[in-house]
Amino acid sequence: MMERLRSGLARFRRDLESPLPDHERLTRRQRWRLRTRMLVGKYGWKLVLGVFVYYLIRDLTLYVLLPYLALSFAF
Repeated sequence: MMERLRSGLARFRRDLESPLPDHERLTRRQRWRLRTRMLVGKYGWKLVLGVFVYYLIRDLTLYVLLPYLALSFAF
């Protein structure tokens, strides 16, 4: 399972760093939009789910777990 996850992340990283066609003429924003559309088109709902889970864990830790622990040790 972990090997499959590692290989998927490595493939995603390669896709993220691969050169874009005609990127010399594009502005930075146009390159970002093109790269985003390509990645969402290739990975679809898995990419959206990954971003959602990342931010869910991060925000839960920052705004719920850390204040709870700080208050529990304070009193």
